[in-house]
Amino acid sequence: MRRVLLSLIVIGLLAVASASCAAGPADVERVTAAELKARIDGGARIVLLDVRSRGAYDASDVKIKGAVRIPTDELPERLWELPFGAEIATYCT
Repeated sequence: MRRVLLSLIVIGLLAVASASCAAGPADVERVTAAELKARIDGGARIVLLDVRSRGAYDASDVKIKGAVRIPTDELPERLWELPFGAEIATYCT
């Protein structure tokens, strides 16, 4: 049962991560940087997840301090790095 639940969580995270990089499902909430900052300032427990590839990350000058960087293709193996129960905001280029 735990393996099934973990698989469903991984599938959900992959869907959210890929939706943050391209037009995705209508049920994925998109927020502006200002909206996200307001939520964080309001006390929301939000993890910023940078899902860019290593090449895109290395080529960029934009790096958010405190963000967790896990490329989408590594999410299944590294899911344990994300805190349980937190809202996850993904971003990429």
